[in-house]
Amino acid sequence: MNEGNYKTVKQYLGVELLKYSLNYPENIKWDASATELNLKDIQKYALGVLLDTTTKARIQFINEGGFGDGFAFVIDRYSIGDENIFTYCRKLCGGAIPYSTNEDALLSFVEKIAIREYPNLLLTIINNPFASRFNLNMTNRQEQDEFIKLVKGDTLNKLTNSQENLDYCFMFETTNKLSFSRQVCLACDIIISRAFQNCCNKMAYAIDDLLKEINNSINSLRSLSKNEEAIFSMFIGVQGVVFDKINSIDLSNCVFRALDSRGNPGTHSNSILTTHSEEGVSFISGGVIEIKYTTKVEHLGGNCGPALSQQLFLFANQCFENIRFALCFSLNEDYSFPHKFIENGFPLVMLGNYHPFGDYPKKYLKIAPGSIVDFKYWYQALSTVDRKHIQVPLARLKYAIYERDTPEDSIVDAIIAWESIFSSRTDTTRHVTNSIARFLKQENERAPFLRKLKNFYGLRSDLVHGRKNELSKEDREQIRSETIRIGLECLKKLISEPDLLKLKPEERVKKIMPTPNRVNMFFEYLRNKF
Repeated sequence: MNEGNYKTVKQYLGVELLKYSLNYPENIKWDASATELNLKDIQKYALGVLLDTTTKARIQFINEGGFGDGFAFVIDRYSIGDENIFTYCRKLCGGAIPYSTNEDALLSFVEKIAIREYPNLLLTIINNPFASRFNLNMTNRQEQDEFIKLVKGDTLNKLTNSQENLDYCFMFETTNKLSFSRQVCLACDIIISRAFQNCCNKMAYAIDDLLKEINNSINSLRSLSKNEEAIFSMFIGVQGVVFDKINSIDLSNCVFRALDSRGNPGTHSNSILTTHSEEGVSFISGGVIEIKYTTKVEHLGGNCGPALSQQLFLFANQCFENIRFALCFSLNEDYSFPHKFIENGFPLVMLGNYHPFGDYPKKYLKIAPGSIVDFKYWYQALSTVDRKHIQVPLARLKYAIYERDTPEDSIVDAIIAWESIFSSRTDTTRHVTNSIARFLKQENERAPFLRKLKNFYGLRSDLVHGRKNELSKEDREQIRSETIRIGLECLKKLISEPDLLKLKPEERVKKIMPTPNRVNMFFEYLRNKF
């Protein structure tokens, strides 16, 4: 097989399905050539079979009136004997096919379907916005009837409406307002496809990982049926973060994982990938945050509600904001990364039912081993702090860092954040700037820092009132960075001082600034002037 044919097969099947079909024991790098793989003759023959089948499937899809290059909707019909083409090639290359040994009848049934369909789950769609393999039709009518029979004999039946045939549905609402009305005949396919997508978001999608996820999914549903709490996951995909020699970071209620490779077959997880080149070395950026949540059934009976309730969305977004601020604190950064999607990993949520976002990173942040301890500390601090005392400065710094398009708007928001930490009803500028100078700097460093703060305040006044200034674009970017970082430093120190944190802004000013007398005011005037 020549190099061009190999690239064609790799492009259409993806490296993970190629690895499975060729029984290739090592990871296949996306940029590896056919020569570098050092394939055996039988593997080269199998590659030829895959190329021929892919070509036929592409032509068949077009002949059937398909739009685009949706060969993936056709190729899973191809088989040799009783086996699909990928399993046939794997056996041809000496690979073993897993089999279920589970004594639990329901789990064994679902595992057998998942094992059979695993190659089709690996089949990714590259560069085709019109094609989507969400929620494959993995079971036929006979298998759907068998699944219904197994559910009726299982504790899962308590989560249903106890109807028959197509009217037999899972119907319940959880304590965090997830509502379901899902036909049981379709649930087997949904559980498997959702489990696979969860695996891809966790960067662990080998067949053993899939079977483990399916077991966890069904047993968690069983816990709900017994009126017990169960743990599920939400996933947030982010761009703009580079993991340096780190695969994952465990936090108190979530895990932040680096995107593993360009070959990740997950539809959503692969959408966040960005390829970079630095000094001739190619690397990728992107990550997925897995957030754990607990729930139980609030009442039986439900409807086809959204995949993510407002309650869960707010919870996920709060965890995400804590991660972003924790990184800004630990890396001393005034930019951060956006999210690209939020999806619920609940077993009965269909794929494709998720919340996409369209922002792009303005800067790529690098997380190195040396920053992890600080990152974990600040995430825990932000997760446990009483947020009512810092809600306004957090919101304003969030606007300044993530949401403003111009440095001028970011500067205004950053200084409003200062005012929400230290302010008074009279002489706001003096009280805010003097409080920040005393709060952040030693006495011998205060005078020049105070002058800078007052200059920033003057710029803010110009911006708010529409007065022109002669600052260059570079100067404005620099001031944006400085005003945001000053706000972040104030927040960091404030969170670390509980007695000061719980005070109102004007009470903090009184605590930090001593009661003035005429002598003190005169000497302070001289220091600031000269």
